[in-house]
Amino acid sequence: MFKKFYFRSMKNKILLALFFFIVCSSFVKAQVITKGCSNASVKLMLHSKTYVVLTGDENFDTWMKATFEKHWMVAPFQFVTVTELDTLVKSDKRIFFFPQAKDDKTPSMRLLTTADIEAKKDMVFILSVGGFKQTKYLYTPATTGTKVIAFFKFSPTRAETTAGMIEPEIMIAFMNQSIQTVIDNKIKTEVKDSVSLMICKNATAMVGKTLIVHNAYNDETIMLDDKVLINDKVLQDYPYTYQLKSKADIETIINDGSENFCYLFLYFPSQYVNQADDSGDIIVYDAGSKKILYYGENYEGPWVEKWEFKDLIYATKGKL
Repeated sequence: MFKKFYFRSMKNKILLALFFFIVCSSFVKAQVITKGCSNASVKLMLHSKTYVVLTGDENFDTWMKATFEKHWMVAPFQFVTVTELDTLVKSDKRIFFFPQAKDDKTPSMRLLTTADIEAKKDMVFILSVGGFKQTKYLYTPATTGTKVIAFFKFSPTRAETTAGMIEPEIMIAFMNQSIQTVIDNKIKTEVKDSVSLMICKNATAMVGKTLIVHNAYNDETIMLDDKVLINDKVLQDYPYTYQLKSKADIETIINDGSENFCYLFLYFPSQYVNQADDSGDIIVYDAGSKKILYYGENYEGPWVEKWEFKDLIYATKGKL
């Protein structure tokens, strides 16, 4: 009797562990944070100031300042110029956040410039430890390694059709929230768990809000293989209130910080969809709380499939 009970219990535990592994593993690629709470770089960030490097472009820097002041709660920060960076980077005990772009003449990366912004170059936003020995390597194509704490990519060309600079704003909010979740829940190595924890905690807040969906996702403005990103049938299955809105309306709603709306944001890391690499992410952003309410990996292409939307709805019922 004891043996039967023991093996049945062990079997159930294994099945349960397998279930959580399958659920969590689907969120691996979605994370913007690459380090757990026990990592030396993360510990350093929590006990020091984050230096946000300005580009020198007035409009971009104005946006950067407003975005950080609005969203960055995980650690104290200070805005610095490139000139100030030359001195600050001499210490290997400082944290930097900066946008970078690919150099025109070499394969290397460098701090984003006005020319890059005008050319609508893809950007990479990186949170990383600096230091004198790696001054030349502060701007790097590498997005992993001991120094990089978190990162995300942004395509101005794609965002021009959708939500513009609201997209990197949402991703910076996501980065802040991911790091905070990793710290609060003492996640050491499986940083992907921070996403599922956020879903469990925040998705139920969608129920009382109107879900804003971009017109471009549904009206054939953006199509691939003759498919829109979100079709009518998928939207009809949504049991709560939703509205299709234009880019201008979405910008107004998010900037106003209305507590009555949340925004369904389809994040793509570059202008072109590469299914073999990353077909994008499904994110729901709450304008009122400035938090991510839902996150899902879009494995099978840029389209939101019916089962993916069901996962979103399932999460709102607090059953994950």
